[in-house]
Amino acid sequence: MILKERVADDALRVALDGFSGQLTRVYLVDSEAEAVTLFKRNMRQATPMMEHIGRTLRAQYDH
Repeated sequence: MILKERVADDALRVALDGFSGQLTRVYLVDSEAEAVTLFKRNMRQATPMMEHIGRTLRAQYDH
């Protein structure tokens, strides 16, 4: 997340900002059940997000 500003893909930076916000929400909810639900949702989204980051970064270095 710290290095996201170095990514040239604007859409990816916006997606990372949103994902970061989702991760933070887990700690701010009022109930354990809601935290578990959000955590599970975040984990389902984590792998595609990491794959997107990898594709984008590799594409930048291919030029």
